[in-house]
Amino acid sequence: MAGLLIDAYKLNKSTKDIRSKLEFILSKRLGSDSIKELKTKRFIDGADGWSRVIPGPERMQLIQEICEQVTEIASIYAIGVSFGEFEKQKNKTPLNTYWLASGMYICSLLQKKMQRLGNNKGLTVLIFDQNEREEENLSRHLHKKDQWFDGLYQKNKKSKWLNLKEEERFHCIIDTSFSVKSEHSPWIQAADIVCYVYRRWLELFTQEGKYEGEKEIYDALVTRLDTRRQSLGRCHGSECVNFYQQTKHPKWEL
Repeated sequence: MAGLLIDAYKLNKSTKDIRSKLEFILSKRLGSDSIKELKTKRFIDGADGWSRVIPGPERMQLIQEICEQVTEIASIYAIGVSFGEFEKQKNKTPLNTYWLASGMYICSLLQKKMQRLGNNKGLTVLIFDQNEREEENLSRHLHKKDQWFDGLYQKNKKSKWLNLKEEERFHCIIDTSFSVKSEHSPWIQAADIVCYVYRRWLELFTQEGKYEGEKEIYDALVTRLDTRRQSLGRCHGSECVNFYQQTKHPKWEL
């Protein structure tokens, strides 16, 4: 899962820029009423007729340009979960799906970064690609301020971990999330591109590339994206932190 954090002051102009790029790509398929949004995997693979209108190298160049736009505007919050390891560990946690586990990790990481800001800065609104059942579960965890996640974002002062007060748990995140259809939001589509790039990069550690040089292309994309990806850093050891260490993909650094 991947999320993009964008400052509200930059949102208007940056949305126009990313929408312009996506509209340029979609314009290549004029006359196809079924194509209303960029489906990253199908676009890269040349499915849905994309291979007939944009050659493969040019498709990857466009993906690279969008990734560059993302790194110029947004901070990236992401996690690569191993589905197999998650299935082994999930019964020990309050998390029953990898979507919820990934979403709560990103929320905890957001809280850790945003709580450093003062003067009411750092308040964050969550906007998801439409998934009503999962969003409801995530909003419930945020609302009840589940202390199981404390270890991910506890504050440290003079080498001492401070216990969180009730009002300090997830207080930087508005506990009512919003969802939109991805076709209505260029930033949801951009986040999908970022997520797919990380996913394919991880897959290529154990799979053969579909063409010569594919791994090198994704290595370069991830190197660029990682300049804006937020890391967990030092945190208090806890059951929650151990869970994420055990269920992340072996090549993923929290």
